Amino acid sequence: MVYEIEVPGKITGKGRPRVNTCTGVAYTPTKTKDYECLVEQYFWLKYPRSKPIEGRVKVTIVAHFPIPKQANKKDKEQMLLGNIAPTKKPDIDNI
Repeated sequence: MVYEIEVPGKITGKGRPRVNTCTGVAYTPTKTKDYECLVEQYFWLKYPRSKPIEGRVKVTIVAHFPIPKQANKKDKEQMLLGNIAPTKKPDIDNI
């Protein structure tokens, strides 16, 4: 079974867990929880009757970023040709 979804908008990387200094309880940042919920909602809209996946899973992520405004002319040309990728946060292991 292959599932494909597209999540439009700005890509948000997963934030590091934070710890409340008063209680010592770890929590996930709100921005991360909101984006995870958004991705989940897009999945359920496209596949409302899907069942939980068991076993091994392969995930392919294709992320499109705009060319940074501060890139020099030479680098912009190379990025447009696809020879180099814009280096920008978040990196692939946080998406």
